[in-house]
Amino acid sequence: VWPKLRALYETGPPPGPHRYRPGDWVHVRRYQRQTLQPRWKGLYIVILTTPAALKVDGITPWVHYTHVWPADPHAVLKDFVPEWKSQLEKDNPLKLRLCRSHLP
Repeated sequence: VWPKLRALYETGPPPGPHRYRPGDWVHVRRYQRQTLQPRWKGLYIVILTTPAALKVDGITPWVHYTHVWPADPHAVLKDFVPEWKSQLEKDNPLKLRLCRSHLP
């Protein structure tokens, strides 16, 4: 692994991050498909990103960016878009809590 990594960094700048940003809509790849089930599930909104993973609404674990597919933004209904709020923790100032507001 190390010689391959060294060769990657010596040939040029490191690869750029993925194209997904918070607020984007994505489909997530299914790990175990049943018969006649589609490969991609959902319409999920991206909440947080790291250089290698995405946190999407409705899925507890982080999802690697290679396991998501961008969704058509024009296909998303306006009533389907949730509102998100951030709150600081009172006991720990380094923690941030994300809460989805309830839609009427």
